[in-house]
Amino acid sequence: MGPSLEEGTYQTGARFYTYYGVNGVFDASNVVDEDYNPTGGSVKSTGVDIRWQNGPRGQEGTDELAAPNGAFVEDVLYAAMQRLEFFNKSKYYDRGNSIAITKIQEAMQAMKHRSVERSARGVEGKHTV
Repeated sequence: MGPSLEEGTYQTGARFYTYYGVNGVFDASNVVDEDYNPTGGSVKSTGVDIRWQNGPRGQEGTDELAAPNGAFVEDVLYAAMQRLEFFNKSKYYDRGNSIAITKIQEAMQAMKHRSVERSARGVEGKHTV
């Protein structure tokens, strides 16, 4: 099992900020519920305004998933990848872009594998580990 949130570190609805120096101030908030399940949050910086999925998409009593109400990590990975692919089709082609694209594709494959595995166990879209 991976790392877990320590009791008392997070509170329901609490916001936590991280600063990262790529594009000025980078504000990230990650919100958890009373059971320490991720329940949304946001990321903001110059030109960036992400609102994360708030809660699971699973619908009670069905295997159907509700429409998303926010972004998923996969969405942001895809957005970054398509931008790098755009650069590589222009005069800004660079080996570094190609390496980054490959690493993003690997990350997306890992996330897809996670989703397929969770779906096979019947826990996709639920606050179940």
